[in-house]
Amino acid sequence: MKTAKRFCILLLIAGTLFLSGCWNYREMENLSMVSGFAIDKGTQGHKYHVTFEFLDLSGQQIGSKLLETEGDTVFDAVRNATGKSQKKLLFSECKVVVISKDLASEGIAPLLDFISRDTEPRLTITPIISEEKTAAEILQQKPVTNQLICLEIDQMLMQNSSSLSEAPRVKLYQVNNMLAGEGTSLILPAIKITKEQTATTLELAGTALFKKDRLTGFLDRDQSKSLLFIKDQIHGGLLLTNPDSGNGKITLEI
Repeated sequence: MKTAKRFCILLLIAGTLFLSGCWNYREMENLSMVSGFAIDKGTQGHKYHVTFEFLDLSGQQIGSKLLETEGDTVFDAVRNATGKSQKKLLFSECKVVVISKDLASEGIAPLLDFISRDTEPRLTITPIISEEKTAAEILQQKPVTNQLICLEIDQMLMQNSSSLSEAPRVKLYQVNNMLAGEGTSLILPAIKITKEQTATTLELAGTALFKKDRLTGFLDRDQSKSLLFIKDQIHGGLLLTNPDSGNGKITLEI
């Protein structure tokens, strides 16, 4: 009996050596959660200019801040952000990456290489092509329904897929499969800035078309819906028809 008690005590003592808590935990106060980032051509002698949007928890309300860095690779730009930010950038909750059309026309494979290989970003990130002069302009817009513009873009893509079907929603792992496969051309959603009477807002602009990993052109929203029909990727939306050639139209919901 005494031997059994001694054995249990030894097991408890040994367990404390291995169950000492989270040895590699990180305090949230020392991290900046990135919701998305934009990649443009470099302007200060480097190859890439990267703009990060991250969660701002310094005030009473949740907000966002932008941080801009440059580097000769995307990973280099991410590391260079450490010199401008007191906190380490955390990419586990990153939703979208916006790529300028100029860089996309040169090839997006090198841009997505860091995201695919690094341990923090998820393969469910959505790449999107900016129809504006730069991708950073997209992140500089004021969100309408969300505190973070990248989260709003992600929600726009989700709602479009189920309610409009006027732009594809392609995850990073699907991009990698398209680039590695044969007989399938890469397509990505496109986004642009729309000027209203009192403000500017973001709008999904249709589809960006690629030959291998190089951007070749764009389809508008109506053309994108036809493309998604061909690819059997329609999840919802409306069809307007005029069977009697009159002034009225019939709206059919998919």
